[in-house]
Amino acid sequence: MEGFDPRTSFGYEESKRYDAVDTRGDEEETVAFLARLAGQRDALEFAVGTGRIALPLMRAGVRVDGIELSQDMVDRMREKRGGHTVGVTIGDKAVREERQRIDLVARKRAGRTFLPAFCRSSSWCVIA
Repeated sequence: MEGFDPRTSFGYEESKRYDAVDTRGDEEETVAFLARLAGQRDALEFAVGTGRIALPLMRAGVRVDGIELSQDMVDRMREKRGGHTVGVTIGDKAVREERQRIDLVARKRAGRTFLPAFCRSSSWCVIA
């Protein structure tokens, strides 16, 4: 996408409207799917954003950490019920230090991704 830069495209204004405008409609099914895959194991969500998936996943019994470039998006998550329970690393995927074993990694597919080709065929890429 021309003009799109993930480091700057999710600032304050975008973070305020994100959950109202950018819902996909499959959040419940996505959380149920990821919860089944994770079981009671830990999960890591790339681009955790406002916690639209991470927070209900935590309520389903999965401990979730996230990685997010935008502090504004994380600030919106922190305003929500349970928003302070998700451990978040601010930065890209390269900055996270391994703190514990992660059993499930999930990332919403958006354009080109650094993950293997099999991840590009659906809207979510999951490595379990």
